[in-house]
Amino acid sequence: MSASVAAPAVRSRVRENRGVILALLAIVGFTALTVLAASSTRLGSLDPEATDPEGARALSRLVQDEGVTVHKTTTVRDTLAVLNQNTDATLLVVSAGVQDDPDSQQRLAALLNPAPRAQTVLLAPSPDSLATLAPGVEISGFAPPEVLEPQCSGDLQNRAGNALMGGYRYNAGAAAGTALACYLSDGGASLVTLDRTSARPAVTIFGSAAALTNAHLAENGNAALTMGALGTRPHLVWFLASRTDPDLLATSTPTVTDLIPKWVGLALAQVVIVVLALAWWRGRSLGPVVTEPLPVVVRAAETTEGRARLYRKISARGHAAESLRGASLSRLRSDLHLPPTADLNAVAVAVDARGGRDSASVVRCFDPTPPTSDADLVRLADELDELEQEVRRS
Repeated sequence: MSASVAAPAVRSRVRENRGVILALLAIVGFTALTVLAASSTRLGSLDPEATDPEGARALSRLVQDEGVTVHKTTTVRDTLAVLNQNTDATLLVVSAGVQDDPDSQQRLAALLNPAPRAQTVLLAPSPDSLATLAPGVEISGFAPPEVLEPQCSGDLQNRAGNALMGGYRYNAGAAAGTALACYLSDGGASLVTLDRTSARPAVTIFGSAAALTNAHLAENGNAALTMGALGTRPHLVWFLASRTDPDLLATSTPTVTDLIPKWVGLALAQVVIVVLALAWWRGRSLGPVVTEPLPVVVRAAETTEGRARLYRKISARGHAAESLRGASLSRLRSDLHLPPTADLNAVAVAVDARGGRDSASVVRCFDPTPPTSDADLVRLADELDELEQEVRRS
């Protein structure tokens, strides 16, 4: 009986506090969305601090273990400042953030070009970047990343062996100086290395950045190839280009929209939803419950009779029988000095041990089958009362 009474009580409490529950669910949901959005913004693709599959924390850690200092930068101005302080450095340009903006690509290449002392590594550069940073290298095609053989005479490439390359294919036939084309496929090379000349620094061009990511670094020879390209100098400047960089904007002064972080919109939406939910909840609330003393004292017998009349009015014989069995079982536990958690079988065995009825007869008295008539319900009440009297007399 306790379980049947507890279930409506729980449903009633949930119904009374549904406003609070909905508000809490809204807060939790939008907080989770905000955290995920902020995480994805902070830990972007090829970020040296990102631990997600598209990040590059694993490669950054491997390079640092070899004694290379990694400098993460997000603006051209900071990048050039670090390069001026550390002349013996490798510059890794991750330009995915400006890949779809030709104007930003041109400005990026023009701003980085005056740094000929830094060995430069480009990841899937655009034609505009190639024209400035690697003149003579042209894009000859594109295919999804795939595992390829080196097919060139480079020591690093042959030590690394097969690697996840592909992506853009390049033709370096018109480039000045010595060019090494590796990982050939579909009439082009997925990895091009250009020696330093008087007009430009040494440049390494990857057609795809897949080999640098946490998801694929441990596969094939990806780790050896990428570490060899990035870990030859004591400093590695890891530049994550972005269109919000003031130096890459069409105007030198960024707009208000450019300066607002992306997560601000989600945070504002969360605040608005929570405020609306709280307003809806408080608008429907009738205020706290006011307790008042009863004008009369109702006897327990009258309460019992009133409940019985309600059961009879709706023909709830099964519920009434369940109430009778539950109350009788509780009194038997008390008379037999059993714990409140004792089940029916334990009570039946204790009655049998007292010298009263056998345990099977006791179990039959508590048969959960609902009575089909009022006479059956009365008969059940008499049997339970008789059983309790026998236990008390024994």
